Amino acid sequence: MPPPLFQRAWGGIRPQGAKLLALFFPARCDLCATALDEGDTLRLCASCLRRLAWPGHEPRCGGCEHPLVNGVCPSCPINPLSVSACRCVFPNTGLGKELLQAYKARRLRAYAPVLAALAAERLGNWVRSHELLVPVPIARSALWERDFCPVTVPVQALSRRTGVPWAAALEKTRAGSTQHFLGRSGRRLNAQEKFAARPARVPPGLKRILIVDDILTTGSTLNEAAAALRRALPGVELGALAFARTPLRGA
Repeated sequence: MPPPLFQRAWGGIRPQGAKLLALFFPARCDLCATALDEGDTLRLCASCLRRLAWPGHEPRCGGCEHPLVNGVCPSCPINPLSVSACRCVFPNTGLGKELLQAYKARRLRAYAPVLAALAAERLGNWVRSHELLVPVPIARSALWERDFCPVTVPVQALSRRTGVPWAAALEKTRAGSTQHFLGRSGRRLNAQEKFAARPARVPPGLKRILIVDDILTTGSTLNEAAAALRRALPGVELGALAFARTPLRGA
């Protein structure tokens, strides 16, 4: 269900007017349109927040956030990441998968602030431990078709929430095919040498940069983006954040 966009249209109204407006148009959850309680701060109801969370009893890998199987990460041995660590906001299953499919496939740009709010709420300290946010971009041809980059827009909102600046320090040099239907080897080949860094857009002297992507599956795209930045900015420590983590099949 599309989010109630009229709420954002009235975001700048004076407090007295906002109270009057709330009587006739109560705030509702951006995902399910359920009326929100006064204590809800993320524009999401408690039910959706629970469904967008990692299971509390499920241990996850400290490097890639994949759920552990018998105390061992099933992903790192076959899909090692070339960053210091990666953190993910929610699993790419259930409501999380539905949210991202609606956001990307149906191009519901209004969901971008929801992703940013969740990331800031759950991983704000991790984000603030870095000095710059760098979104993984889409190709220019895809940008013309879509009208917005599904990673850059929530990164801009995340930057405003956390105070960490962002920069378009990566450029996608070739479009390639979508990663969604590819296997592990296909993803790796499809992602090779897709990105070029723009070091002029990075302030000098930075030590820690956070690469941000929408979904982490095998990490092929993330590794290629990190390689491009590392070639242009040797010595900079690279971390990563993904809004969603896809569990490996059969894991």
